[in-house]
Amino acid sequence: NTALGLAERGKKVVLIESRRIGWGASGRNAGFVAKGYAAGEVALAKKLGLSHARHLVALTKNARKIIKKRIVEFDIDCGPVIDGVLTVSWRDNPSDVQNYIDEANRDFDLGFEFWPRERVREHCKTQRYFDGVYSPNDFQFNPLRYVHGLARAVTAKGGKIFEHTPALKIFREGKSWVVQSMHGRVKAQHIVL
Repeated sequence: NTALGLAERGKKVVLIESRRIGWGASGRNAGFVAKGYAAGEVALAKKLGLSHARHLVALTKNARKIIKKRIVEFDIDCGPVIDGVLTVSWRDNPSDVQNYIDEANRDFDLGFEFWPRERVREHCKTQRYFDGVYSPNDFQFNPLRYVHGLARAVTAKGGKIFEHTPALKIFREGKSWVVQSMHGRVKAQHIVL
């Protein structure tokens, strides 16, 4: 994503990957594309103030749009793309879940829906969970196929990708950065780790 974003802005991009594109978690995660932060929007607002938290949440909302746009624009077959993500509660606290939804929708316009335990249990095929938060704007897809599609888009925009090329050393050389690998070196004004 970073390499493609830079290539789209006209930057000359070289990406080195120690193994293969999509190796490990970047290609084998659950494939959820969901807004938000681990702390939660409401907790962010309490810690940073509502205005700052709204700005941060807006970034994640925009990121979902960018991902969907890239799927279409670069014809990335990462389906099925399944709309909606359900977050369930392990605790019997429907009023807390509903209050969270009300606050998140009021302060961040997230479009969350409350799912009562009966609907959650029918959907999840288990009695272990209680009520849930359904986010219709989040989605799921195949992350490995998506990251491979991004790699094709990067190279189509003139970027270079070198797999099986671990960075062994990163150092300054004058005003430039140098990334040393077993096979050679990349000299650049900026690097992203």
